This record gives sequence, structure tokens and C-alpha cells, in this order.
Amino acid sequence: MSPLVSPAVTAWISRVAPEWVWAEIRARRAEAAIELRHIHDTGKPAEGLRLFSVGDLQAWSQTDALGAFRPNKTAPGLRPGWRLMARDASELESALEAAYPGAVADWFSVVCGSAGPTSFREFTGRQTGMYRCVRRLDDARALSVVRSGCDAAFCLRRRLWTVPGGAADSETEKSAIPCLEPCALLLEFSRQAACGLEDGGWPVTLGAADSASLVAALDHALHQRDPGLREGDFAAPLNPRRLMRLRQQIAGAASRPGKSSKEG
Repeated sequence: MSPLVSPAVTAWISRVAPEWVWAEIRARRAEAAIELRHIHDTGKPAEGLRLFSVGDLQAWSQTDALGAFRPNKTAPGLRPGWRLMARDASELESALEAAYPGAVADWFSVVCGSAGPTSFREFTGRQTGMYRCVRRLDDARALSVVRSGCDAAFCLRRRLWTVPGGAADSETEKSAIPCLEPCALLLEFSRQAACGLEDGGWPVTLGAADSASLVAALDHALHQRDPGLREGDFAAPLNPRRLMRLRQQIAGAASRPGKSSKEG
């Protein structure tokens, strides 16, 4: 008896005509199989890539190029250098689940209309205990948290849930993999931002040149990440999401009409 094939995988296979990009994976019909490989390996000869099993891909996706654990499997950072030949739908389903857990099921639920996204306010309104404080974020701060925390530099899921003042992501910005509600990482990032409201702030007036210097320094820090820094350690001053939020705040303030162009 052939293994039961889920409707979600059947629908997914129909999109491979003859190929389809799924976050950082390119699926392509080849021989009597569907070949999966990293998008950076497009066009490379097959003999130059390691032939993976499902178990190999699952183990491979656990860490990044520096050996650090990847808590968010849809974050950019899946390592290239491999290919996997899925000979049937069951093997394909297992491979896709190994690379991006739950992604095919979420995608299919959106396609067939059986599930829809929530909103940031609806989600935060359900939080209790230590996460109740995220309700204190006003619309501007909530939008800042979401824009930086869910940036394509950190997650390739297409955010379908909304935040006041901001639109959902487009597929071209991220990928076909949907995000139906804030994840645990975004919730913790929101909590850290809400806790920061209690420290009183530090008012500083910056000129255009100083603002540009800070943005450049933050860009440098974002591209020179500390390999020992855990992704979810939002208390760390050099956490990439914190740096991204600060960068967006400075760049946004500098671009508002009425700001002085003189150096402060």
C-alpha cells in the first residue's frame, strides 16, 4: 500500500511547474523526482553538490555556517552546497518539513481558506503574565517593533497578520511561506521594547551628518554579527533586531520634514 499523501503536499507539488522557490530552496522537476537545492546553488553541476537524504537535510538545517543553532528555521542562513532528490510525495513532504517545519501546512491552510491571520492587537490582547506588558506599546512603537523584528534579514515568512499603521508583507519581499501570527521571538522582542518604556529614555538631538554616521555604524554592526550572540538574547546591546530597530528609528527621524540638515 502506498503511503498516504496529504492534500497540502499534492497542492504544493502542482506549483512546481517546472520549478518553484520556497524561501531559500529551489524545487525543480528532474527525471522521475523533484530536486531540492539551495537557491545559491542554482545552475551548479549536480556532481559538485552533496547528495542529501531527508535526515541529512534535517541535521544540516539546525545550524548556520558558523555552527550556531538556528532557532527560527525560516530565518535566512540555510547553508548551500547540497541537493536532495525526492522520489515520491512522501519523501518530498518529509524533506520540506525538515527544512521548514509546519510551512507547507500553513501555506495550504491559507490557500484553501481554512485558516486566516490574526492581528498584533488581537494577539497581544491574549497575553498574560510577564507578556501582558506588550499591550502598552502604542501604535508607533508596535509598528517599529514589527518592522525591525520581522525584517527579511531575520525571517523569510511572509507576515499576513497586521499591526496598526502597517500593511502585511508581499510574497516578493519574503517568500511564499505565510506567517499567521507573531512568533515567540517577536513576542519576546515586543516585551523587551515594552519594558524599555519604563527607563525614561535619553533625549538627544542629532544633525543630519551625525544621524548618517550612526546609521552607517549600525549597518556595519548588522553585517559583522557576533557569532556567539544568541538570536533570542534581546537583552544583549548588539542583538541584531535591536540594532535594526534603532537604525530604522534614526533613519526615520532624519527623513522627516522640518529636520535640520546642519551637523549637530
